[in-house]
Amino acid sequence: RPLKRLIQREVQDPLAMRILEGEFGEGKTIRADLAPDGEGLVFS
Repeated sequence: RPLKRLIQREVQDPLAMRILEGEFGEGKTIRADLAPDGEGLVFS
């Protein structure tokens, strides 16, 4: 249960917001990497 919440908070929620904002086009591949400071993820 804690792992599911962590994945939702750190991956699903931020990614969903960026998709809704139109940052990623339909059919595109989205890559998640560790941020340079080691805190969080960077989507590209």
